[in-house]
Parts: sequence; C-alpha cells; structure tokens
Amino acid sequence: MSQVGLAFRTHRHQRKTTFWDGLVRSLACVPLNSLRVERKNVMHNQDYLKQRNIALQTPTYNELLEVLESYGENHWWVSEDARTRAYYQALDENRSLILPYRQYVTDLTALLGREVLLSEIMMSNRTLLKQEVEQAWKIGALA
Repeated sequence: MSQVGLAFRTHRHQRKTTFWDGLVRSLACVPLNSLRVERKNVMHNQDYLKQRNIALQTPTYNELLEVLESYGENHWWVSEDARTRAYYQALDENRSLILPYRQYVTDLTALLGREVLLSEIMMSNRTLLKQEVEQAWKIGALA
C-alpha cells in the first residue's frame, strides 16, 4: 500500500480515501468566514507611544505603557477596525486616552452611526455613552 488512507465500503465498491480527501471533506463543513486568517498586530507598546510622540520617562508615558501592557496580547489600539478601537477605548477606565483624540471621535462616530460631541467624551460620568457603545457593539456583532 503506497498511499496512506482508510478503506471504507460503499454500496457495491470499495474506495480508498487519502488524507487530502478527508481534509477537503472536513473543510466543506466549515464556514468560509471562520477560515479567515487575521493579521497579527506586531507593533510593540513602546513603539506605539513613540509614534504618538509621548516623551520617554514622563508620568504620561509610564502610565500609558502600564495600561497598554495590562491588555496583554489584545492590542486593540492598532486594530484596523474602527469599531473595535472605539469599543475598547470607550470602556477603558483609565484617565488618559490611549487613542489620539481625533481618531477616537472618528471611530466612535463609525461605531455609533452618529456625530459624537466633545462633551460626551469629556463628561466625568460617561455611563450613558458606555451603554450606547455596548449596545452598538452587540448590534454590530449580530449583523
């Protein structure tokens, strides 16, 4: 037997299946969108802060670096998806914005589907905005 395979009986004949036959058959049941390979964000946290022109060894740099590192492998701030960036930034509890302000407003506008006012972002109690963001995120996930 030169090929590795499994023999099985069908009605009147016997057929040998190869590894590739099995692979094709198993992939036929998998939705195409689940096969999408996502590009890994490779930007390091220090490089991101440097790109934002935040000076080294300042309280802001150290605070933001600690926040970025707290997210582990989830580097949402360099995601290509505006909705993802807006969602995580809106739910982030830290004092400083991780995203540049203009990008955050643009991303929020994309997520919410409406213009976002400065007062909504700067309010000390952003509960209503967070609720709206969570609702828009869930609706987008269902679509």
